[in-house]
Amino acid sequence: MPNNRKDEKLDIQEETASFLDINPKEMKRSLISNIKKQLILFPISPFTTDIVLSYKIVYDFLTSNPNKKAVWFSIDKPVNKVIKEFKENGFDIQDHSERIIFIDAISKPIADSKNNKNFSFKFIENPDNLVEISMTLQDVFSDPAIEIAVIDSLNGILAFNSEKNVLKFMRFLSTIAEETDTAIISVFYKDEYPKELESAFQIPCDGLLQVNDDKIVLKKKLETITI
Repeated sequence: MPNNRKDEKLDIQEETASFLDINPKEMKRSLISNIKKQLILFPISPFTTDIVLSYKIVYDFLTSNPNKKAVWFSIDKPVNKVIKEFKENGFDIQDHSERIIFIDAISKPIADSKNNKNFSFKFIENPDNLVEISMTLQDVFSDPAIEIAVIDSLNGILAFNSEKNVLKFMRFLSTIAEETDTAIISVFYKDEYPKELESAFQIPCDGLLQVNDDKIVLKKKLETITI
């Protein structure tokens, strides 16, 4: 009898797909296909290895899709440090340098472009100008080869802009994800801001990406949970 109940629960979960538990070894084929054309919030705790998941997602996407491109928008750390961290965590993207575009809102153009000549860079002169950031993203996402982007992070944007304006920016990201057929993962470091702000960020998002123990959980909206 217990076995029948377990099977029933599995059937319900598979049918509703409200929570997607992903084995990291299978993530290459399962995660990306579930977040296309969607804005995903990825709240993580500081001083954990959760951010490495973002590196893995982009690396797996590039290695699995030789004709597609990715975008990494960095406003928390210089892009040359991001490229270094990719490699340090076992995801060397050097062979895919022509298919990843870095948007840098913190470095000076000469430093990053000189150290990483094979990569494509776009630089934001004023990180407190969300119009400039939005126009840059819209221009980059117009390339149909781009199918995934990581925003690292919302905290960095909040350091230069008001909460109200960043919430408007999130709604812009939701629209552009749909219009350009792009999966956008927005990283948000928890505990720096009130939990109410994280909840507000969830409203325009299509899903929530979480790391629970050794599992990756993608919680999606607009799907029925049957108990």
